[in-house]
Amino acid sequence: MAYTGKTGLDYFPFETSFFEDDKIELIDSEFGSIGIVITIKLLCKIYKEGYFYRWGDDECRLFSRKAGAGIVYSNVKEVVAGLFRRSFFDKEVYDQFQILTSKGIQKRYFEAAERRKSIYVIKDYLLVDTSSYKNVYIVGEDDNISLNNVNINRQSKVKEKRGKESVDAPTLFPVNNSSVLKDIDVLKSDCLNDPINFVEHVRRENRITQIQLENALTAFNNHLKSGGDMVKAVKDYRYHFQNWLKKQDTKTFRIQPGQTVNSNLSTNQVLENLGIK
Repeated sequence: MAYTGKTGLDYFPFETSFFEDDKIELIDSEFGSIGIVITIKLLCKIYKEGYFYRWGDDECRLFSRKAGAGIVYSNVKEVVAGLFRRSFFDKEVYDQFQILTSKGIQKRYFEAAERRKSIYVIKDYLLVDTSSYKNVYIVGEDDNISLNNVNINRQSKVKEKRGKESVDAPTLFPVNNSSVLKDIDVLKSDCLNDPINFVEHVRRENRITQIQLENALTAFNNHLKSGGDMVKAVKDYRYHFQNWLKKQDTKTFRIQPGQTVNSNLSTNQVLENLGIK
């Protein structure tokens, strides 16, 4: 069971010397006030999520659309590239995992969240030593990280709740290390790469197509992220998805306008996914 409490911050430390930092002065010099606005809005976005923010072309477009102040996609893309050049964000971690973060961001996050009972972090994303933070548990450092790391009282409440919901629970999917915590996007990928234990089982039980399953997993992850739930145990993720899916209208997960379709699909399969056949 993953920690389901809040991950992000409602506010974060903002040093009075922020605008005197050489990196920020260089951004200001190159891009003007738009560069400063974008930088501060990115920091707000990151801390709202936690200690990192996933960043790709889609996120860049959505961010620029909501940024206001006359900011467009090209502005955001250029400023982010400038921030990487000045090492404001860690480029190596971004190249590996497509996330925006830095040592300074992580340090301020852990300090701000120090009073929380439990914080789960992903080992590969870490740039700072967390040994001094007693409430931080590192996912991926110890394969035995599981329910034992979660507050005992929270365990009892969760088990009690799950006990009431388990009557109609699907059959347990046989997976290795089912109690190990993982990032939910990794879990989604693992599910889609498990045709026997997961894909065929879920498709058959819910009478959905491959594309419906992929879209449903994407929607499920967005649902989890909106509640600050970024990591889960393998078994819990699959159970939770199945229970969530049973409450959804699976027609909404058919091929969406503008969605890229696998070129290996037959005409009948495409029509089926569109709900025409």
